[in-house]
Amino acid sequence: MYFLSLLSLICSIIYLYIGVNIFRLKKDSILTRLFILSCVGMFIWSSSYGLFYITADNTQIVFSKIASLGWCFCPALLLHLCLIFTKNKFSKKRILAYAIYIPGSIFFFIRLFLIGSDTSTSPILLNLFYKFNFIYNLTFTSACYLLLFISYKKSITIKEKKQTRMIILTGTFSYISNIAMQYTLSIYGLKNIPQIDQILNIVIFLGIYYSIINYSLFEISPNLIINNLISQMLGVVIIISPAGEILNINKFMEKLTGYKADSLIGKSIYELIDSKDILDSISKNNYDTGNYIEINCKTKNNEIIPMNISPFPIVNKKINEISGILLVGYDIKNIKKLQQEVEDHRKNEEELKESEEKFKIMFYKHTSIMCLFDPETLRILDVNDAAIKFYGYSYEQLKNMKITEVSKLKEDSLRNIINKIIYSNDTTPYKTKHILSDCNLRDVEIHATPITFKNKKIIFSIINDITERNKNDEHISFLAYHDSLTGLPNRKLFYLKLEQTLYQAQLNNAVFAVLYIDFDGFKAINDTYGHQIGDFVLRTSSQKLKHCIRKEDTLARIGGDEFTILLNDIQNYENAQLVVKKLLSILNDPIIINNHKLFINASIGISLYPLNGDTIDSLIQNADHHMYTIKRQKKKIL
Repeated sequence: MYFLSLLSLICSIIYLYIGVNIFRLKKDSILTRLFILSCVGMFIWSSSYGLFYITADNTQIVFSKIASLGWCFCPALLLHLCLIFTKNKFSKKRILAYAIYIPGSIFFFIRLFLIGSDTSTSPILLNLFYKFNFIYNLTFTSACYLLLFISYKKSITIKEKKQTRMIILTGTFSYISNIAMQYTLSIYGLKNIPQIDQILNIVIFLGIYYSIINYSLFEISPNLIINNLISQMLGVVIIISPAGEILNINKFMEKLTGYKADSLIGKSIYELIDSKDILDSISKNNYDTGNYIEINCKTKNNEIIPMNISPFPIVNKKINEISGILLVGYDIKNIKKLQQEVEDHRKNEEELKESEEKFKIMFYKHTSIMCLFDPETLRILDVNDAAIKFYGYSYEQLKNMKITEVSKLKEDSLRNIINKIIYSNDTTPYKTKHILSDCNLRDVEIHATPITFKNKKIIFSIINDITERNKNDEHISFLAYHDSLTGLPNRKLFYLKLEQTLYQAQLNNAVFAVLYIDFDGFKAINDTYGHQIGDFVLRTSSQKLKHCIRKEDTLARIGGDEFTILLNDIQNYENAQLVVKKLLSILNDPIIINNHKLFINASIGISLYPLNGDTIDSLIQNADHHMYTIKRQKKKIL
């Protein structure tokens, strides 16, 4: 029994380690929370039985009842986890989610108050309890396997197949081992078999943990802030899976098509796009984000809207696999309409005269910025009201200007584009900057096409102001590498900079330092004054730290109240300590909020390359270890 006790306690430590580590890595999804709860349940189950095996009868009763909290609810937690992981439709029904835990609650109540050597238990009740508990475990476990097997068969991506296969294989080992040890052996007369389910179940939990670390199981994407930004972006935005399943659309697309995003999510892209070879077209273009693919979009009212879209692959770098495709584009209905009208004008002189008046009305009153100019002299021939409003010049001023006076393109570059438009019929949109009357620069995307007017070729341009769109794209890119609260580099950017610095140091035999900072007392401030004050303290403290380091150094927030600093060319350990003293000194100054002085200190760990490590992980781990050593020393002093 001592051996089983030791084995069970070791397993409980592993369950606790897995749960804590996953909590630190990713704690913001329902899948992660359910898995952490399962780890907690298994920890209670395993640790209680570890003590149960080596204690006396009265104490055994207590530990046995504590353990029941784990084995009563773990099957329900794992089934709930499988329902959500496999995207089963029942996982969205809250009533069913609560109902899953009813059997476990009943068994827990019976085990706690009606069964045990400390209570008078009816043999019939005891027999029924264990029989129904076996059925409960068998039913829920079988349901988990069925869900996982169906999900494996339906999986398209390598990542999903690897995740599901790993869980099925490790789960099968645990399941068969449990059956063999607890039920099969008893058939052959082996009685009083010790409870070791909690030991055998460690295999499936290690399998899930392996999938989380190596195959990005439970990973959520993209970040909520980025999702909101994409939702608000002007222009067409569609996110699809590699198999063509719609994952999301933005508000602009909702307004354009009349569909709500919720009604399209999970459906085929072909229900929205009337282009049967859209996925083949994207693949043939090799995800070239510079090329636009022309497609027809179907609205809720069965209207067809032509669009130009450009694909952006969303790549899971851990397994080098495309996990989604971002389709970004714009409505070209008006451009198509104008091109069709221009084409119709060529048919005969009579039609040209009739269409000329229509074109003028459409041209001058259209909300899009439009311009006609001579491809030889580059002189502006005509502009519409939207162009006058955009550039800030009068109609007469614009007609006396050349197109080069509002464009940042050099004349040679502009003439090359014009030649392609006229002689190669290349109407690919091009981007540049245009100068307004107040000297402000705006990013523009120009759709130009040649038209014939009075037997002469002229260039007709539709100019889209994409300044805000570019700002949105830049902001999304910024958020990918920076912390949204402090504006500092995030963990991802810090690791990139540390990788570059390590490479240069290896080439040049240079020395640099990594500082790992954890604020002391921040939790008390956060709990006492609330998250808004806590956020203000983090922003203020991070700015203090930033002012203490050089421009060539890097300060990053890697989570919560933890920061890291990369000190380039620090020469020696003493120089790093001087920086630490400077940082601690400036943090000693109180932060004043509403006439209240808030004091915050920090524990700072140092690791020096190559003295304390020659890899990214070893340098950060040693700095982190040094920081916790300092924190423990402070607590001992207190």
